[in-house]
Amino acid sequence: MKRALPLLLGLLLATGQATATNNWTSETAHAIAGGLGAGVITWAADRYGSHPEYRAWIGFGTSTAIGILAELAQGDDASGVDMAANALGAAIGAFVTDRWILQPVVKREQGGTAYVGVETRLEF
Repeated sequence: MKRALPLLLGLLLATGQATATNNWTSETAHAIAGGLGAGVITWAADRYGSHPEYRAWIGFGTSTAIGILAELAQGDDASGVDMAANALGAAIGAFVTDRWILQPVVKREQGGTAYVGVETRLEF
């Protein structure tokens, strides 16, 4: 967390007043913001959460909720396209962070034992 704090503070300070134009650049920015937010929240859920097996869902849901609430806070200027772009980015960010950055997962089995490893699957 100590290494992530300067990055988060820098991103927070880099934000400013923005206007929506509903063009490709605007929607890409919303998707990137949703993805970055979901990635950070997924990482935090893995590191500090009590249910790391649900970290991707926590990251996706929280980032999407923040994006929707931020959009609704704009009142009449709220855009459903912006909300959808944020949700799409959040889904991608949470999935990528969960599957390719935070693997392997430690799972507790019913008998009190722990499973540690990387699972691979090949389907024909």
